[in-house]
Amino acid sequence: MAGKNIDLALYRLWLKRTQGAPLAINFNQNKDRGFDNVLALIFSHIRQWANVKLNFQPSICTKLLTLQPESLPLLKKVRIGRRTFDIADSDMQKIVSIFAQIPTLSDLCWRVDIPDCFTSVVWSNLRKFSTAATLETGECLALLSSFPQIEDVFFRNYINSPADITSSALTVKNLRSFSIFWSDPAGLFDALTLPSLETLRSLVPADYTSIERLIERSNCTIRHLTVNARRGDLLALLKLKCLHSVCSLRFTGSSVLTDTIARQLTWNCDLSDSSAQLFPNLSLIGISCCHTSKGVLPFMIMSRWHGSRNPHGLKRVEISRYLMNLVDEDRSLLRGLEKLGLDIIVSSV
Repeated sequence: MAGKNIDLALYRLWLKRTQGAPLAINFNQNKDRGFDNVLALIFSHIRQWANVKLNFQPSICTKLLTLQPESLPLLKKVRIGRRTFDIADSDMQKIVSIFAQIPTLSDLCWRVDIPDCFTSVVWSNLRKFSTAATLETGECLALLSSFPQIEDVFFRNYINSPADITSSALTVKNLRSFSIFWSDPAGLFDALTLPSLETLRSLVPADYTSIERLIERSNCTIRHLTVNARRGDLLALLKLKCLHSVCSLRFTGSSVLTDTIARQLTWNCDLSDSSAQLFPNLSLIGISCCHTSKGVLPFMIMSRWHGSRNPHGLKRVEISRYLMNLVDEDRSLLRGLEKLGLDIIVSSV
């Protein structure tokens, strides 16, 4: 809905041609005189909304306050981008209540600050939640408590803080994927039990054994691990026995993959017992940045690749395009492996 010289007739024609099909709507802020008319038109088709991106701005919030949860039968995904004005507490509470009651809403991205009223309701149908709001440990626990069916959570800006935990750890029974960044996650890990957890993305905790305690307490099996080693003992974390089930391992952030780490990950053919290797079931490795000597990185990858016809071993390597400044010998070796059948993906991040 961004752009100048809004033509209401074009929007009417577009909506007519959709013939009631689910709609993906992006409410970009627009100061054109015709924006309010288009807004009214789009809101008259709310029964078709399926995927909506919006900002909290006056004209949109005025419309949101008139919605009824049952009038949005197709809405599955909502992304709140930013807030352009101060919303009255009572209005925010009503908007939050409306969203929480939408029976089909399963995916919510809330990038703005979390209001106090957010955890005063139960989000019964939400399966996926992400936020860029700054959250302390207690706030994260309160949010998780209000999501009884949650399966995927991303706390982008977690702040490690003492939590008043007087009872046993909070159990989030259906959470399969947990992403937490910005601050040391050990405090939150120690406050949770996650029996369904399979995917974990986080910084390396200062107390790396907090991940071990989380896994043992939860009796879960981690299959997918993404780590950022901005601080903490990465090697000690990777050596944890409870992480040997990992089949995809991704490194994010700068200066993560060093000679020491790469050599520890190199498959040792002299060991007859595969369980003595780090990550014996590893089939995917992702690398965003590395500081390794010539030959160390490609040798680690070659050691774990057993050929394209072998069902075991490394199958896919994801490399940031920034790594393509490797020395010529390393780049040549990787391209040779790709020609032999190893799936090497160069990403933009």
